[in-house]
Amino acid sequence: MKFDKRFLYIGICIHVVYFTISLLLFFFTTYSETSDFLTYYNAGKIILENINYLYDQTYYNFPYRYFPISAYFFAPFALLSYELGYLLFQICSLVVNLLNCYLIVVIVNKIQNKNDIVVSKDIILKFIVIYLAVFPHFMNYALGQVNNLITLLILLALFLFMNNSVVSDLCGGLLIGFSISIKPLAIFIIPFVLISYYKMKKIDFKLLISRLVGIIIPLLISLLYFIVFPALWQGFLDINLSGEYTEEGINNSISVTRAILNLFYVLNAPANNIFVFFIVSLGIAVPGFLIYLFRRNSLIGMNEAIIFGMIIMLLVYFDSWDHHLVSLAPFLSIFLIVNDNSSDLKQEKSINTFKLGYYLLATLVVPMSGVFFLTYNYFPFNLWGSIFLLVIFIGLIRFTFLTSEHEE
Repeated sequence: MKFDKRFLYIGICIHVVYFTISLLLFFFTTYSETSDFLTYYNAGKIILENINYLYDQTYYNFPYRYFPISAYFFAPFALLSYELGYLLFQICSLVVNLLNCYLIVVIVNKIQNKNDIVVSKDIILKFIVIYLAVFPHFMNYALGQVNNLITLLILLALFLFMNNSVVSDLCGGLLIGFSISIKPLAIFIIPFVLISYYKMKKIDFKLLISRLVGIIIPLLISLLYFIVFPALWQGFLDINLSGEYTEEGINNSISVTRAILNLFYVLNAPANNIFVFFIVSLGIAVPGFLIYLFRRNSLIGMNEAIIFGMIIMLLVYFDSWDHHLVSLAPFLSIFLIVNDNSSDLKQEKSINTFKLGYYLLATLVVPMSGVFFLTYNYFPFNLWGSIFLLVIFIGLIRFTFLTSEHEE
């Protein structure tokens, strides 16, 4: 079926509408007073003026929960007025997202050459349009979030990892490390990208070490900050491992961990947040890692390693939000672009399951979060995001265990 290129323009228009509405909300309502960008803006100011207050919550509406070096990214915007800084930040975010679309196409072409497959331009256009229209983009812009930058860094890392060279893997690792320093969405992909070369019980240790060194370097820079400024370390731990800052102990996070903690709160039962996080992580991350490690399908590669890691992160972390899905979406699109034309019936069923989860995430996860705010007094669980992610996860796992006619 030929894809009408007019749909590409529709996708771009939808994306521009998301962007435009976010600006209108900021400049013509009180939304600017609660924007996440205000947190980033204040962090940029504090890192320049007095770093010891970086994790002092009296300076923020919402906690600043990221590594110290991330605040330097926001410092240039903090040199401007709040309004002008926001406008420039949003324009940069829009440009970055267009770059992400370009990188999706570049990576797909690279996978085609590597696996000796042919993907039609119509399929590429179709999933680029879906990516642009993903509803969480609106929340990303409206909140003044930084997920588009995280996506760019991880896409660039994926492109470099596919070169299979020590230098490229070192640079790709650096990009992953910096993305985690800005926002730890990619932290669970580390074990997956480190063992993605595992085949026939053999590991390329040169490439593994180069990736690991690249990932560690940015994190060591933050560690140095924690050593020099001990108060930063305690503040960082309190914010990221407590999960208790939200009003009444309940929020609309889409994670399984948060749903369990909400249940404890409703039952008025004591809960150790760290213990719940550990148990959920153990129950999801370990099986996911083993499934990827012993994959049978040769089409399961680095892109799928990133999908595994990011889905696990979104399912297990205390505060996973619908706008975080922006950083997962391009890798879901790449998977579907490459595999959507499979002629194998078993693979097709797995891909259709995967596709269903993606479409549900793209269209319903944000509205269902809205429903949560109307019903949380009666049903305080925002489970839909987790359910849609699990549908994708199940489709990917089934696909992982199928054999393929292609060789990586």
